Amino acid sequence: MATAPTRPGPVPEYSGTLLQFRECVRAGNVDELGNWLSVLAGDARFRPELRIMADRDPHSTVRAMAFRVLGECGDEESRSLFESHLQRDEAWNVRSNCAWALGKTGDPSALSLLRKAAADDPSEAVRAHSQAAVRRLESPPPR
Repeated sequence: MATAPTRPGPVPEYSGTLLQFRECVRAGNVDELGNWLSVLAGDARFRPELRIMADRDPHSTVRAMAFRVLGECGDEESRSLFESHLQRDEAWNVRSNCAWALGKTGDPSALSLLRKAAADDPSEAVRAHSQAAVRRLESPPPR
């Protein structure tokens, strides 16, 4: 039986900082996104709200960037969200960033899911990020 795709609901209420990040993403302000990634990934206080944004925001670009930040900071508590959205989100950019984030976790238990996405996802970008994540998890960097 097929699982229904993830469909976000209404815009959750965000704190001032995450509201500014969301508006930057929605405006497509690429010049500022790097700064936002550094600020948000470096401060664990934003992670619970970023998880809500990644899971529920109605705009796929906002969800994708929230997943990117969570992956960048290595947020282990987001792993189930990465997996769920890789499998069910309707937006290719969200699935792609979830595949990338799963590769960043370093957890080889994600390999099966990533291999499936690398083989079956309709988006070339998702397949490419999934393949890269598989390679990363199969040959972790030396310590």
